[in-house]
Amino acid sequence: MFICNGGVQLCDAVISHKSGSVGQLTPWEGETSLDRILANLPRIAAAGTQVEANLVHWVRRARSLGATWARVGEALGDAPVRLGTLLRRGVSMDVGLRELVGAREGHFLLESGHHGPLWLELDALFLRPERVRPLVDALADQLADRSVDVVCGPLAGGAFLAQALAGRLQARFVHTERTAHTTGELHSAIYEVPAALRETLRNAHVAVVDDVVNAGSATRSTIAAVRTCGGRPVVLAALLRLGDGAAALADDEGLDLVTLDAWPGTLWEPSDCPPCAAGTPLDSV
Repeated sequence: MFICNGGVQLCDAVISHKSGSVGQLTPWEGETSLDRILANLPRIAAAGTQVEANLVHWVRRARSLGATWARVGEALGDAPVRLGTLLRRGVSMDVGLRELVGAREGHFLLESGHHGPLWLELDALFLRPERVRPLVDALADQLADRSVDVVCGPLAGGAFLAQALAGRLQARFVHTERTAHTTGELHSAIYEVPAALRETLRNAHVAVVDDVVNAGSATRSTIAAVRTCGGRPVVLAALLRLGDGAAALADDEGLDLVTLDAWPGTLWEPSDCPPCAAGTPLDSV
């Protein structure tokens, strides 16, 4: 075996390094000096940052070799570094969402009344909770410092996500349900909070969530319903946003916006729809 000069010098430096120059930390439960505890915090934080940075590289490598987010989440288990950390450090969830959301291209009528070229099959998203759990955990990590009392989402997918997030955030769960809708009319969907749940929202700080926000028809109506019940929406959150609708809605409502990923999105009003102008019929869903 041949070791280059640089390797020899590095080994020599490590061997000759005095072990006493790097002080070992007293176990936290045995430390009694407040000054020493405070002095140690930056060192501990720096070590944690290095661990997280290294983990990001390992996760990126696992993803490049075909690991799903479900497998990554299972492997991490209850590890202190959660998927939200990986998101903040730039590990995209795009492939993870594509693994769970079936996408169809064509010409579709959306709930908002708009036409669009993309349809996401969301009904089955929560059929296997263990597969979506890593995404829920990642979104919960990004909401953890928001002081949320209640998580509210529209039935069906938004409510399923809201319930899962409420459990992670130790918050209460409320849902809205659609009570009126005129097919083809823009933003005609009306969502309301069931009467038995309305008092839960009074004076509560509320995270309004949905699985995917496109035009934002369901979330816009849910925000209005929360305010009608005396709740105070503080953040709009989703696993995925399509186009600019979520950002525009959050800005209009004065809310923070938190999403795991963003895909390009296109919406057409029926009167200005290129496929309609070309005579292309709407696809069935």
